[in-house]
Amino acid sequence: MKATRLAIVTAVGASILSLTGISFWSTQSVLAWDGPGGDEGCTPGYWKQTQHFDSWPVDTTYIPGGVHPDTLLSDILGFEVPGYEDLTMLEALKLNGGHEKALLRQGAAGILNALNTDVDYNMSLETAIRNIEDDLDPVFYQSANYGDDDDLEKRKNFLEAANEMGCPIN
Repeated sequence: MKATRLAIVTAVGASILSLTGISFWSTQSVLAWDGPGGDEGCTPGYWKQTQHFDSWPVDTTYIPGGVHPDTLLSDILGFEVPGYEDLTMLEALKLNGGHEKALLRQGAAGILNALNTDVDYNMSLETAIRNIEDDLDPVFYQSANYGDDDDLEKRKNFLEAANEMGCPIN
């Protein structure tokens, strides 16, 4: 089944994003997105299973040596999330709970989807990172979105929907 492509509509003080029938409203920002892309994505539950570690992208120019379960999330993000400075990719995928934990969990899966050439993901690596960065990078602590629970939830939902589009690898 082909997934519905993303569309952004901006109205007076509000924006809506629709992805596979899920709507997100924001009065603060528009989610980072780089246009129509693929219609595949694997969930954090897929990526964290040991039998799927061979699907992790090891041939990437972005991260020398590739991405492995023990790769620090901060090495990929380019910044440290306060309280999660030593978090590995696998630990991020295994985080339980909501708020920043859920965003980190879905963000880690989004990063792996974006880097894996066998997944026709609907956003680039830079865009997956940007959806984490806008809410959790301390550099943006003065922005309207930094630490905002509604914006954080919106970005988590956006990544989650993209990650649940259907995993083409086993």
